[in-house]
Amino acid sequence: MSERSSDGQEAIRRQITAGIAALSARIGEEIASWGPVEIDRTTVSRYWEALGFPGRPRDCEIVPLTLLALLPRRPVDINRDVRPSEQVDNALGNPVNGGTTFTIKRALHIGERVRGRTALTEAFVREGRSGPLGIVVKQTSFWGDDGTEIGAVDRTTIYRGGIER
Repeated sequence: MSERSSDGQEAIRRQITAGIAALSARIGEEIASWGPVEIDRTTVSRYWEALGFPGRPRDCEIVPLTLLALLPRRPVDINRDVRPSEQVDNALGNPVNGGTTFTIKRALHIGERVRGRTALTEAFVREGRSGPLGIVVKQTSFWGDDGTEIGAVDRTTIYRGGIER
């Protein structure tokens, strides 16, 4: 490895390490909350259609629990070629999806109103094949208007670079 690329790798390592250290101090902090959002037939029908299944009336009575992962997302501007994302720290760059895990406590129903809260649950640095990786896990917890817990979604994001400009 040349001295120049070694210096670049070290700069990225410092940026990732500093960004993750700042996030580690925020573990447990609420970073977003939203709701109530009503689970309606149109949203369920569009979700089934996005999965490649036509929104037949009988299917729209069945609320797929994976729909929870989409409820907190902000609207996407379809006129801009920009990937929607939630950036938790501006010092971390080059994010990739590290996986999503669902924990389901009960079924969802048409007409139900759902609330959510997103908190930072983990932030650490791990060495990858091509350098340091910043691993960040956010958990969104969901509950109904009556206060009953519906479930949670854990999203892992892997950061492979430093500051995006």
